[in-house]
Amino acid sequence: MRLAPGIIAAILALSLDNGFVRAQTDDRWLYDLHMFDTQTGWAEGAKGRGGVFPMGAEASIVRTSNGGVHWKDVTPQAPPGKQIGYNAFEIHPLTALRAWIRTSGGSQTADPGKPDSDVLFHTINGGETWSSATIPWNSVPVSPGSFGWFIDFINARDGWLASGNDIYRSADGGKTWITVGSAKSPCRTQYTARSPIQSIAFLNATTGWITGYCDDGVGIYHLLTLDGGHTWQQQKLSLPPQLTRAGALRIYQPSPGPEIPRGPEFVTARDGVFPVVYGSNQDAGAFFYVTHDGGMTWMSTTPVTLTSDRTAGGGLWSTYQSSSFADANHGWVTDGRALYVTRDGGQRWAKLLPSLPFDRPLGEIAFVSPRVGWATGQAGRIPFLLKTLDGGYTWTPVSYVVSPK
Repeated sequence: MRLAPGIIAAILALSLDNGFVRAQTDDRWLYDLHMFDTQTGWAEGAKGRGGVFPMGAEASIVRTSNGGVHWKDVTPQAPPGKQIGYNAFEIHPLTALRAWIRTSGGSQTADPGKPDSDVLFHTINGGETWSSATIPWNSVPVSPGSFGWFIDFINARDGWLASGNDIYRSADGGKTWITVGSAKSPCRTQYTARSPIQSIAFLNATTGWITGYCDDGVGIYHLLTLDGGHTWQQQKLSLPPQLTRAGALRIYQPSPGPEIPRGPEFVTARDGVFPVVYGSNQDAGAFFYVTHDGGMTWMSTTPVTLTSDRTAGGGLWSTYQSSSFADANHGWVTDGRALYVTRDGGQRWAKLLPSLPFDRPLGEIAFVSPRVGWATGQAGRIPFLLKTLDGGYTWTPVSYVVSPK
């Protein structure tokens, strides 16, 4: 049954009047949220009312300096003679002012359907200005236009790139790359259509990790380098004792962003964490691998049982949505309806049924302290941003605006 436009408008107006969600001056969806403190943060946005990632939507890069009330569009422009794919950003914020962006690109004279390079952008002033570098496909042998390779920078110059088993390094902001090593996955099956690598992440100039997933039974693997990417060794990742006897267990690392799963994220130089989602015949949920010695060893936390859906094969699959750690002790994970919070680094979890201004699931969460956090999502295909000041018990809508460049 189709509703007349007037009825749709009336329903929308009633929802807004009841505090369902406040109207925005921009229909920009916020996702891939990165908040650095109570005031400053980065996000990606997509215009359109067909969903968080509507068909044909144009992505943008936005930044806030007042706690999410006002966001400024700081999307970089294509360098001279180049075109970039504005629907395929990948943002890597380093600080409140410094960030890297990767997007597919190519020559303006080339076939638009066959881009011949990726474009890297870097800012040190919150997106007021950007520098750029291009990575020609002939310098890094990957499939044109794909996100089948993975990149990470630790400052304005030093970055690493993983493509297949090969590891490349740049010391000039991505302008030139040299092969520095090889990181072979432990997968029993040799992948040809895609790489099992899910992320590459460096803590400093020498120490970094590659995280991958083998769907041939090996599961998640973690490789460590201590010499800047020249050599790699596999680190042991033990399952939580509660899951070692789970029937038909399947685990993977979820993606907190729309494109590429992140590697381990460090809240201090020694404390880091990355999430794992699991499903079995009995239950489904999430747990975390945590380190307190700079990534030399990793331990699993207590699993959190989340709501689940049944798969075609009869097993259960987690409805994990997002997770966030503000420090080494305080963390949150959500399946959209409930929040689970830990105050002891994941040893124990408490279930919260947060007081929300409307009955709609949370999407992505981002906490900067044990009390202050944000959540994004959608209500009736209208984007919303929520903020909590009490650790997730209660949330209030943030009536945000996005100003043009």
